[in-house]
Amino acid sequence: MKYKKTPIIFCIVALAFLVLVSIALGPLIKDFLIKTKPKGDVIAKINNYFLTTEDFTNELKGVSLPKQYRQQPSLWKTEFLEGVIRKQLMLQEAQRLALDKKKDFMDTIQRYWEQALLKSLIDTKSREISASISVYDNEIEQFYSEMVSKAAPTTIKPLDEIREDIIFKVKRRKETQAMQAWLENIRSKAKVSVHKEVLDKIND
Repeated sequence: MKYKKTPIIFCIVALAFLVLVSIALGPLIKDFLIKTKPKGDVIAKINNYFLTTEDFTNELKGVSLPKQYRQQPSLWKTEFLEGVIRKQLMLQEAQRLALDKKKDFMDTIQRYWEQALLKSLIDTKSREISASISVYDNEIEQFYSEMVSKAAPTTIKPLDEIREDIIFKVKRRKETQAMQAWLENIRSKAKVSVHKEVLDKIND
């Protein structure tokens, strides 16, 4: 029997439902969670949604404000808040139309979740690898010798002038090699079985 892959969001919803049933709070829970005032200062109430200062600050992350807004904080905060309100209203409307329950939306959420998790893993491992790597004098000299052998001597600057650049390149190369070795190690330890006959049935 074949089983379809269950999107992570379905698992979360199912778990939340079981918890609510187990504590026997019944249908009042949803209304309670929506209408109870959350902890922290509330900037705005949008239908049954409370926008807190923490929410507002999170919305601001990664936003580059124009110069005129930085000089008029009251203006940009008011206008930015209006944008957040409109976004929240659109999200509520999408939920009212049950667009968040459609399969294509669930698939998009699943892909985004996977990509975000992979990025977090790669970033974490990259920092770990970078902190563990050193570049030694013999590696610098070897890299410089390779540069000299591949180019006309008159086009190569003295080692002392490009030493920092070489250190950066050598370190990046060692980081890439370490990352590849780490991935190969994960692959070699994993139990993976491939059914080629099933793969062959997929149309090109």
